[in-house]
This record gives sequence, C-alpha cells and structure tokens, in this order.
Amino acid sequence: MCKLCNRAKSNLITLKTANELEYASYSLSDLRTLKSSGKNPYNKGISHLHKLLYFSILRADRKCEVCKSHSNELTMRKKIQNGPLIRSNLEVICSQCLIEKYSLTVT
Repeated sequence: MCKLCNRAKSNLITLKTANELEYASYSLSDLRTLKSSGKNPYNKGISHLHKLLYFSILRADRKCEVCKSHSNELTMRKKIQNGPLIRSNLEVICSQCLIEKYSLTVT
C-alpha cells in the first residue's frame, strides 16, 4: 500500500464533518501548506486531502466514476470547480478519463 493510503487510513478513515466544514473554502494550494500548531507540526491540510481521497475511492468502490474501470490509477476532482472541497462535490476519476475529460497529460 502506498504512503498516501497508509496515512489516510491511519484514523480508520474518520473524516470529521467539522474538519470538512473548516477546510471547505480552502484552495488546494492553501491546504497543502496548512500546518498544525504545537511541538510536532505536521501538514494537517495534506492529511485532510488524503482522507478525502481515500474516503472517495472507497465510496466509489475503487472504480472510476466515469468509465467504471478498476484498471487505471484513480484520483479525485471537484465536480463543480468553484464549489467547496467537500465529499459530495468530489468525483473519483481514472487517469485515462482525466486525460480525455480535461485534455491533460498525466506524468
């Protein structure tokens, strides 16, 4: 299992509604730099993103929500780009559909 998946499942995939509401208005770049306070600061924004990703992939039964394939690498994207960063606004999408839908190059 990858580091991201291990980090996300470390709290048994608990995604607190209070945290989701707190981070809903953050941009992805702001979340990536959000640090916790205390002696051992960690990036709590990244931790939240990992949990959102893992939760979304499990919710989608580990399949792309566009093509229903299990065979490609999965990621998540907002359904409404200017909408909040919350579970109901996220879709799980595979690398192939991501390329086709957004005309992106995956490296």
